[in-house]
Amino acid sequence: MTQHFIEQFRDRVMSLPISKPEIHKLLRHILNLKDSISGEVGIMVKQFEDSIIKQDYKPHRRIEDELWIILRNGTLVTTHRRSSERTFNTNITSMKVDELIYQPI
Repeated sequence: MTQHFIEQFRDRVMSLPISKPEIHKLLRHILNLKDSISGEVGIMVKQFEDSIIKQDYKPHRRIEDELWIILRNGTLVTTHRRSSERTFNTNITSMKVDELIYQPI
């Protein structure tokens, strides 16, 4: 797990009004995926409810309901959120991965 992943997770997930048990459950899910998936992949791991994302402290992220992680050969590289309705920038080419996987918790 890179320092960049940790920083991005804190900013994009832990800044939302989510309980600590929910955050721990999400992290366990991510770590289980890390241990079971190989290669260079983008994985959608969580779809947040609108009531949660509308409370993001950054207004431009209040439409970003999907949480994605980038996994490169067993290392969690980064995480980001995107809108499930605006998917143009979530593709194999722009994410520089070999595969996209949907594994929401």
